[in-house]
Amino acid sequence: MNEGAVNPGFIMQEQPVAERIMRTIVRRDDVSSAYLFYGGDGLGKDTLARWFVAALQCGCQDPVSRPCGDCSSCRKCAEQNHPDVHVLDRHDDRSTVSIDQIRNEVRPVLRRRAYEGGHKIILVPEAHRLTPEAQNAMLKSLEEPAGSTVVVLVSPSLRPLLPTVRSRCVRIPFHDLNYSTFRVRLQRDRQLSESDCRQLYLATAGNVELSEAIVHSEEESQRWKTIEQLAEELVEGTFPSPVEITEWAERLAPDRDAARDYLALLTVAMRGRLLRSAREGQFRFADCVDVISRMDEAIATNANARLALEVMFVKLRRILDSDYN
Repeated sequence: MNEGAVNPGFIMQEQPVAERIMRTIVRRDDVSSAYLFYGGDGLGKDTLARWFVAALQCGCQDPVSRPCGDCSSCRKCAEQNHPDVHVLDRHDDRSTVSIDQIRNEVRPVLRRRAYEGGHKIILVPEAHRLTPEAQNAMLKSLEEPAGSTVVVLVSPSLRPLLPTVRSRCVRIPFHDLNYSTFRVRLQRDRQLSESDCRQLYLATAGNVELSEAIVHSEEESQRWKTIEQLAEELVEGTFPSPVEITEWAERLAPDRDAARDYLALLTVAMRGRLLRSAREGQFRFADCVDVISRMDEAIATNANARLALEVMFVKLRRILDSDYN
């Protein structure tokens, strides 16, 4: 399996609840029809979801040793060419996973038998990008799984998914890292001072994936500085004019995907301020995060990105105004 840059064992140490749930399922061979891995970015959801998929397909006779990494099924999972594992990704030119993809990619998998006689697994790494129509279409596979079909959904939160979808899944939560764990992860590949680590932890609300990108990528560092500047102008009230609102909207929304990426960063920036603010100010930043999330959902469902950002900026300024209550 493609473990990426992070060792699954390391993530399991950071996510003991998720580890306990997954190992119990694998050890008992008590497999449900649907699982939902959820939690913030950078916590290893995708890596461990793929580890879990490989464990379910592993041919090792000893459940405690799954995934063994050596059998034919494990090697196929590692090379991402197992015939009974289908990864449902959004198309490059789309910001969402559509109902047509469910019809054209998922249903054929449900109709056939497993090629290797085990589970048929549908992995959705960006379940939060499923449109409501696609989620409703997916419900059929959750309610009436064909044979030994297993659906594995991965999402940064529960909110984008319909209650009917959430209720049919075994939920596997991924919790935010505490500071000591965050620091260890961040200092694995590069020596950073204690003050730099703490500053990143506070600024990104403990988002280790983003912090690693900021440290290692000049492009990502510049994008983060842009969002931090925007957040500061919003908070300090130096962002009042319609011209500035239009300029920022144009800057952040050259296209739909770029706008959503910047909104994800702005959400992190506001969450960081929420955690650092006094109790009486926390509700303002919580409301800001909610507004940003709603605008992201609007853009995902084909709202005009620049117009949505302009509306969002007006709402954020109103929330952050001293008279807001």
